[in-house]
Amino acid sequence: MPLWTAVDVAADGGTVSVQFGMWNLDGASVDPEYIPRAKGLLAPYAPDSTTVFVKGTFFILHGAFHTTKESEAERQPSISPAGTYLTWTGRLDNRSELLSQLNRSTSSQSADLDLVSALYEVNGARCLSDLIGDWSLSVIHHDERRLLLAVDFLGAKPLYYLRTDRYIAWSNVLEPLVALSPVTLTLSEEYAAGWLYGFPAASLTPYSEIRAVPPGMFVEFTRAATKVEKHWEFRQLDGLSASSPSQYEEGFRHFFNQAVRRRLRSSGPVVSELSGGMDSSSIVCVADRILESEPGLAPRLDTLSYLNDAEPDWNERPFVAAIEALRSKAGLHIDVNDSMTLIPRRDPAYFSAAPSVGLLPSRPEQQVAEYLNSTGTRVILSGLGGDEVTGGVPGGTAELANLFVRLRPMAFLRRSIAWCLPARRPLIHLVGSVVGEFFPRVPFTPGKLKTIVPWLNQDFERRHRADSACSKLRLRLFGLPPSVQENLFTLDDLRRQIAGSSIPSIPPRERRYPFLDRDMLEFLYSVPREEIVEPGRRRSLMRRALTGIVPAQILERKRKAYVSRAPIKSFRSQRREITEWSKSMLCAELGAIDLQGFQKALSEIYRGEDSRVWQLGRTLALESWLRDERVQQRLRFPQRSPSRQEQPGANVSGLAFKRKVPQLGKPE
Repeated sequence: MPLWTAVDVAADGGTVSVQFGMWNLDGASVDPEYIPRAKGLLAPYAPDSTTVFVKGTFFILHGAFHTTKESEAERQPSISPAGTYLTWTGRLDNRSELLSQLNRSTSSQSADLDLVSALYEVNGARCLSDLIGDWSLSVIHHDERRLLLAVDFLGAKPLYYLRTDRYIAWSNVLEPLVALSPVTLTLSEEYAAGWLYGFPAASLTPYSEIRAVPPGMFVEFTRAATKVEKHWEFRQLDGLSASSPSQYEEGFRHFFNQAVRRRLRSSGPVVSELSGGMDSSSIVCVADRILESEPGLAPRLDTLSYLNDAEPDWNERPFVAAIEALRSKAGLHIDVNDSMTLIPRRDPAYFSAAPSVGLLPSRPEQQVAEYLNSTGTRVILSGLGGDEVTGGVPGGTAELANLFVRLRPMAFLRRSIAWCLPARRPLIHLVGSVVGEFFPRVPFTPGKLKTIVPWLNQDFERRHRADSACSKLRLRLFGLPPSVQENLFTLDDLRRQIAGSSIPSIPPRERRYPFLDRDMLEFLYSVPREEIVEPGRRRSLMRRALTGIVPAQILERKRKAYVSRAPIKSFRSQRREITEWSKSMLCAELGAIDLQGFQKALSEIYRGEDSRVWQLGRTLALESWLRDERVQQRLRFPQRSPSRQEQPGANVSGLAFKRKVPQLGKPE
């Protein structure tokens, strides 16, 4: 008997749409002039239809972007007999399981919105933990004057909110909250620190006044308070103890097949990114098998590959060709040679409410947009997270930490030696690193933030070195096993990455992540760590489970592809422009970076002496965004005391932020 049961294999329903709402807390009626402004800002993300619902002091705007036939039947918001107004965005994956909980008129043909609304009417916020998929929702309890906003465990469908003394506004995209704000917003220093280091916390936005609903949580608003609560916590699967490795392999195939199948459901073609690596190749191979037996899930599956033959460490073409030969079908190839740019190019007609890294220039992105438009493709499968959740890092720290807290010294010593041999690492170093995971950072030593981004202003770094997105989290001796703690740390990193890359694209598209399926993660996090990765063999369980499904030349790749030449070349080709930028920078005026330190790092890059290309690119991306005149009209720097590193008269001429926002209309 397998150790798991097929809870649900139906990948039904779903829509990736946008929602916007505003509720006047002071009892004022909705200003009719406010609605068309919000509708116009959301129009690019809602190509199918737009619905506006107004009731006294609040209004809801829903813009549809359909990816399944079932979603076309949705009528937003859903209004219950109890006087709640529920708006839904996303895809519900465990429909058949949830249908069994309801004894009412909902059926297998019901839209996700109707099913979620029925569940919420019965169980309230308790139902949120049962909703598996990528989703966000808002619920107005009109009679109780209460608002609830919630997102799924991953945060794949973000939901932002702004609360003032007079009103609450919320939206899937930042632009309307920023553009329609009647006051100048304040730059969030914590967001800036997270951005410069890597990815900010998923609950932050660039604006201190605007927050994002944290993944796996809901935010409840009343006139008196704002409350944030969890609706999802990791649960270790009970009874997961296999008598042989083959049972874990069977479990991996089951959950991975289910994860891919859930994300294939589409009324139009689906395209899967194909890099030639293990993650994307596995998705394509498994998806082809599923569609062969169930062709009705999607009309077809195509592939999209970004290739650069000039990169010495990115020779992916043979591996892409192997998958294309297996499926007897060539995919779309996008040549990104010489296309990387470290200074993002901004569309003068488009306001970006958050910074973004301009790794791909206009031409490759235009090719993808043209392809999506011409083929009617709205769904893209991504391999994001595969490396992180299936043991892509060949280290034994997590397994050894488990043995350490379980007080098994002999097993700890044996496995430590086993891990040291293939890596040729001294035993004392490995043991020290494992034990060190449980202890705080040594005082008076540089924090991780300063180590990664050495050109940060000293005072700025000191203020933010303990931020969750900028510091290394330590393992606890008690509670969840250390390997699970480490997995949850990694999950938070992935949540931040998704939140940081959730800027909408034109044309709209829905990105789906099979490796970040909730059921699959809970399975992988419950499997013994020694099954996931072995000494000298990363991703052991995945390789074993997919033998015979994915070509051996891909499963047994000895190294990952990575970009090494293009960033350095891009810096050198843009040297004149970057050098001009670095003479005076808003990031320095903000007090985030030390200008001389940044200039020194650039000089090292030009000489080929440093490898902090990615962090330099993040700094330049933030600088580019701060220089956007439309951002300056809506943003101000936080008040602070002058830094010791600042020099008098260092204000950037012509780039000082405006302190007054053009009136865009009253929000009530």
